[in-house]
Parts: sequence; structure tokens; C-alpha cells
Amino acid sequence: MRKFFFLCIPVLFFFMSCFDNSAKDEKNELLLMELKEQQIEMMKQIRENSDTLKRLETQNQKLQRLVERQQILSDRRFERKRRSSNAHRLTRMIEAMSRKHSPSEISEMLNKKHITTPEGQEWTEQNVQAFLNKIHPQNTKAE
Repeated sequence: MRKFFFLCIPVLFFFMSCFDNSAKDEKNELLLMELKEQQIEMMKQIRENSDTLKRLETQNQKLQRLVERQQILSDRRFERKRRSSNAHRLTRMIEAMSRKHSPSEISEMLNKKHITTPEGQEWTEQNVQAFLNKIHPQNTKAE
């Protein structure tokens, strides 16, 4: 009987270890299932984020094109303002302003309107006075 008992003990330990292993296997399977579910959820989030990123990149490109277009239009308007100040028109404008305003006021008004001198610089009181002297050499206002 003792021999039988000694033979049963290893067999009993073997079955116990198998039972423990099967319990561990079940836990591992549950953990694997949870990991797979988490992986599936993460893949869904990655796809959603990818779609969102593509949509945002498309919107960003559209906005960049819009900004570029607005900048082009703004540059055209500014260029049109600068070109519109040709010599004849500029002469008439300054001549008309000189009837009511001093050269310093005229230079301020021209600079506010972004109208540059024929050399492409901002107006100063001396520039306006010199321009008026060119138009009417006999009229030498000194203010």
C-alpha cells in the first residue's frame, strides 16, 4: 500500500500541476482576449485619427490656398494704388492739396494713402515743397 501511495503522490502532483496550468491557461486566454479587444479598439482609433488627419490636411491646404489668394489680391490692390500715382495725377493731387494744406500735412496724407515719391520713398515736408517748387517755380512757400 505504501508503494501505491508513493506512486499516487507524483501522479497527484502531476494532475494538480495540470489543473494549475489549465487555470493559468484560462487566465492567459482571458488576457489575450482583452489584449485583442484593446488592439482592435486601438486600430479603430488609429483609422479614425488617420481619417481626421487627412481631412484636416485637406482643410489646411484649402486654407493655405485661400490665404495665398488673398495675399495676391491684397498685393494687386496695393500695386494698383502705387501705379495709380502716376506723375500727372500726383501733380494734380499735390497741387489741389497745396491750396488748403501745408507741405507737412500733405506729406502725412500722402504717406497715409501709401503713395510714394517718384523715387519710391515716403514723402517728407521737404519733398512736398521741392515738388511744389518744380510745379510752380515762382511759388516759393516757406513754412
